[in-house]
Amino acid sequence: MRNHFGTRGRWRRTGRKVRHADQEHAWAPQRTAPVTWRARLRRGISLLEVLFAVFILSMGMLGLGALIPVGNYQVSQGLRSDHAAACARAAFRQIEACGLLNSDFWRAAPGNQPDFVNNDTQWPTFILDPLFRARGGQAVYPSDEAPLNIERLTLTRMEYSTDNDERQKAIALAESIFRWRDDLPGGENGERPVLIGSDPTTSVSPHEGNYSWMAMITPSPLESTVAAKLGNPAQAKRLMYNVAVIVFYKREIEPNPDDDNREFPHNVRQLEPVEFNPLTLTLAFDSSVTAETKIVPGQWIMLSHQIVNDPDDLGGTTPYHRWYRVVSAGNRYRATSSDANIPLFVQLEGPPWPGAGVLATGDLPAVTIHQGVVGVYERTMEFDPNRH
Repeated sequence: MRNHFGTRGRWRRTGRKVRHADQEHAWAPQRTAPVTWRARLRRGISLLEVLFAVFILSMGMLGLGALIPVGNYQVSQGLRSDHAAACARAAFRQIEACGLLNSDFWRAAPGNQPDFVNNDTQWPTFILDPLFRARGGQAVYPSDEAPLNIERLTLTRMEYSTDNDERQKAIALAESIFRWRDDLPGGENGERPVLIGSDPTTSVSPHEGNYSWMAMITPSPLESTVAAKLGNPAQAKRLMYNVAVIVFYKREIEPNPDDDNREFPHNVRQLEPVEFNPLTLTLAFDSSVTAETKIVPGQWIMLSHQIVNDPDDLGGTTPYHRWYRVVSAGNRYRATSSDANIPLFVQLEGPPWPGAGVLATGDLPAVTIHQGVVGVYERTMEFDPNRH
């Protein structure tokens, strides 16, 4: 008898049971017809699949919506940086065109030139800030209470006056030079109005006036030393200056009348760090110090210290001030710190800091933070006392 798998054995499909050719009562498993491609097609999707699709789409839309304010912020920051650079270029043109590096125009007080102009000492760093001085602000920056401050000068015809009319003229003249006038507002259809109407209450200002500037002027140490050696700085007919134009966005210029006309504390402060690495330009602040002062990436700060003069020539020390941009700022836990006092670490970028052998004493600089600074631009310029 041959089995079911013999060469002569065959299955016959009957739908219920099949007989073998040689076995009369052989039973075989029931077989169904093959499934065709039409039977595999789905007639619809389930509700669970719809819910999953809606969830994924919602997550994508939420992510896209979160990018919109970030994009707007980046665009506004880019426009602000572009305007700051344009304001700085205009400031350097004003310095050259108006002869602002001529010491004949500098005023420490109404009618008085600064003392260092006629002394035989090395000229210090000073700041030209007529916008603040014309309003009666203090003659030092950031304030007379700061350990390392800078003399703040104004220009002739921009001195503070107790007479209201004279004071307004001085302020108007300072505004015409030290406030950028090209940030024109857009009209209803995007046009830029440039005309002022006859009625001051209904006229449109030709510029928004959000950007202003002041200049920190540092005489070249080499040429200042030469002038001091000559015994009369006037004999050095031309001096090189390192000019830093500090550009502000919406600066609060009015002095504080309740605090001896100093800058308001929330505008400018000088802090003392607890650590400073001059190689990596990293600062660390105590959390109690930075509780009232905001330090964020993109901000500009000024480092100040005393550098030693050549002991064989002049001796003594000279204040040294440079501006740096904040790259990052944040808390970083250290095992030596308590949970209640985690220092704030700030990473800077900018010019190299002098080495330990150049600094007078200590390694920690004073840090001046002025709110509203959006850019600092430096250029080496030449001083010509014969230019008026």
